Amino acid sequence: MLMQPSQQMPNPNTPPPANQTPSVYDFILSEQSTKKAPKSSGAGGQKNRMILMIIGILVIFMFGAIAYSTLTKNSNDNSSNLIDNEAFQTEIIRIASMSETKSRNVSTKNFASTVLLVTKSDLSKTSEILVKKKTKVPSTAILKKNNPKTDTLLNSAEQNNQYDSTLEAELTKLLIQYQASLTATAQITTASKEKQIYIDMRNNILKIVENQTTKSAV
Repeated sequence: MLMQPSQQMPNPNTPPPANQTPSVYDFILSEQSTKKAPKSSGAGGQKNRMILMIIGILVIFMFGAIAYSTLTKNSNDNSSNLIDNEAFQTEIIRIASMSETKSRNVSTKNFASTVLLVTKSDLSKTSEILVKKKTKVPSTAILKKNNPKTDTLLNSAEQNNQYDSTLEAELTKLLIQYQASLTATAQITTASKEKQIYIDMRNNILKIVENQTTKSAV
């Protein structure tokens, strides 16, 4: 009787067929593909960072421009000083004009005439600048340097035959105050041409005051 060949048991150490890859290899492959992914996300992240940086720079420049514009505007806003100057000019012209009819001394009349000529020119320039700046000047603002005490003092001096000397003293005092106002206006004005106008006005007034002071000292 022939013996049937015995069936051999499979060797547990024999690797499985190639078409039956264990799941451990799937894990390795998926891990490798996962490692490659950051390259694409890294490029996108770098691009996003560049965009954010550009936006940040633009925002900084925008705020810088706004701040500069605000500072420039504030530095050029000398309208209140100009209104003060116009008020001084109006009052100086009013007082100096009294000399035409009331002064007896030729020297006083000449002094008042010079003051009138220079101050009227200043008033014309100041009014022109205010118009260009589109600044509305209330009538009360123009008259704010009007001092009734000056009229009372001059009336009293006229009765005591001291009109001319009193007029010269009051005009000189007003001119000194006006000169200080012009100096302040020039200091806060940044536009070079406009600034020079106020400097020239101040220098003209300074010469008049110096001449009058020298004459009074003699």
